[in-house]
Amino acid sequence: MRWYTRPALVIASCTSILFFSPATQTSLSQIEPIQPDPANAPKIISIEFPAQIVPDGKAVQGKVNFEAPKADIYQAEFKILKAIDPKDGSDLRNRSELQDITYDPRIKGQSKGSFPFAIKTKIEQIVTIAITLSGESSGRGPSKEFSFTALIPSSVGTLKWSIQIGTSTASSPAIGTDGTIYIGSDDNKLYAINPNNTVKWTFRTSDDVDSSPAIGSDGTTYVGSFDRRVYAIDSSGRQKWAFQTSGIVVGSPAIGSDGTIYIGSLDFKVYAITPDGSQKWSFLTRGFVRASAAIAEDGTIYIGADDNKLYAINPDGTEKWGFVTGAEVRSAAAIGRDRTLYFGSLDGKVYALAPDGKEKWEFKTGGPIFASPVIGSDDVIYIGSNDGKVYALTPDGRQKWAFPTQDRVQSTAVIGNDGTIYVGSQDRRIYALNPEGSLKITFPLSGSIGNSSPVIGSDGTVYIGTVDGKIHAILSVSQNLASSPWPMFLNNPRHTGTVR
Repeated sequence: MRWYTRPALVIASCTSILFFSPATQTSLSQIEPIQPDPANAPKIISIEFPAQIVPDGKAVQGKVNFEAPKADIYQAEFKILKAIDPKDGSDLRNRSELQDITYDPRIKGQSKGSFPFAIKTKIEQIVTIAITLSGESSGRGPSKEFSFTALIPSSVGTLKWSIQIGTSTASSPAIGTDGTIYIGSDDNKLYAINPNNTVKWTFRTSDDVDSSPAIGSDGTTYVGSFDRRVYAIDSSGRQKWAFQTSGIVVGSPAIGSDGTIYIGSLDFKVYAITPDGSQKWSFLTRGFVRASAAIAEDGTIYIGADDNKLYAINPDGTEKWGFVTGAEVRSAAAIGRDRTLYFGSLDGKVYALAPDGKEKWEFKTGGPIFASPVIGSDDVIYIGSNDGKVYALTPDGRQKWAFPTQDRVQSTAVIGNDGTIYVGSQDRRIYALNPEGSLKITFPLSGSIGNSSPVIGSDGTVYIGTVDGKIHAILSVSQNLASSPWPMFLNNPRHTGTVR
C-alpha cells in the first residue's frame, strides 16, 4: 500500500505497525517517473530522532537534513526495513495495529535544508527506517537509515528468558551471524541457543568449558576445554577436529584474517592452529596462559601470561617484545584506533602501550584487574576492577569517572550503539551506565557474574552467563553494539579478537 502527496513528498511503506499519513493522496498513475541523474541527486546528511521513545501514542519529532547540487522539487520516501517485538523477536511489519508518521515537507526549490517529521506509536518495537530523497529533475539520491526503540519504561531491563546450562558458567556468550548464541558450561558442554530460548544443539567435551567460543567466517565455532583440547565444531554441532595441548585451556580463541586460530594453554604455550586443525607454531612463555589474544591489523598477536608479561608475537611465531607488569596478566588487550594497546594486570594497574611495546601511561585502581578494557566511540577506555568499581579513563590516562558497584568486577563491559555501558558485577547485577558515569538502570540476576562478559545482539538483547549455571537474555535500552574501536570482549559478537 502506498500514500502520496504532491508536489513535495512521496511516502512509501509496507503494511506495518507504522504508516505514513500525508494530507492528500494521489494515485500512482498520476505521478510521473523520476529519471535518474546521480550527479545532481540529493543527499541526506543526517537524520535527527531520539534513539528511544515511549509508546504512549504521543508524537515524537524528528528532522531530516539534506543537501543537493541544485535547487529542485524534492520528494521523500520512508520505508520500514525492520519492526521487531523486543520481547520475542517476532516481525511486526505485518501486524494490523497502524500508527502514524506525519511530515511537513517545505523543501520546494531548495538545494540545502531540512524538513520535520513526527512518529507516534502505542506498540513496543525496535524499528529501522530508510529515507530516500528524489528530485523531479535531479533523480533519486542514496537512502539513509535511522533506528529507534519504543519501550515502556517499566519493561526496560526486564528479563526476556533464562536457561539452565549447568551448575556454573564462566564462559562469555558469542553470537553467530544468524543470531545463534554460543556459550560453554561446567557440565562439559558447548551450547548453541536460538534467540527464542530453545536449545539448537549441544556439543560435549570431556571436561569443563570455561573458554569463551569464537566463530569463524564459515560458521565454525572454536572453543577450549579443561580436557586440554581445542575443538572446532560445525554449524550443526558436529566435531570437525580436536587439537591436543598439554594443559588446561581456559582462554578464548582469537581468529586471524587468514583463519588461523590463536589460543593459550596452562602448559605455558600460545598455539597457532590452522583452520584444518594442524599446528602452525607454538610460542613458549614462562607462565600459565589464561588470557585471550588480540590481533592487530598487521597480524601481531598480543596476549598476556601468568609470568607477569604481555607478549607481542609476530605472525610467524617469533617474539616481537614482552612488557613486564607487576603481576599476572589475565586481561585481554584492547586495540585503539591509533593502535595503542590497553590492558589490565593483577597488580591493579591499567596499562597503555605503543605498538612497539613502550609504555605510554599506567593508571592504578584499588584492586587486581581480571576484566578486559573496552573502548568507546570517543576513545574513552572502560574497565572494571576487583575494588568493585568501573573506571572511565581518557586516552591520555586520566580518570574521567569511577562508578561503584557492590562487589568485584571481573566481567568485561560492552558498549551499546547509544553509548550505554553494560557491565556485570559479582553483586548479581548488570549495570547500565551513561557515558558520563551516571546510573541508567540495573538488571538484577539470579547469580553472581564472574568472568562471563555480556554481548549485545542485533535487536539490542544483552546476553550473559552467571555462576549459578544460567544464561540470561535481558531487554536493554540499546539497539545494537557500538561502532567504536573496541566495544566489547574480543571486539565483536563472534569473539574473533581482531581489529575491525
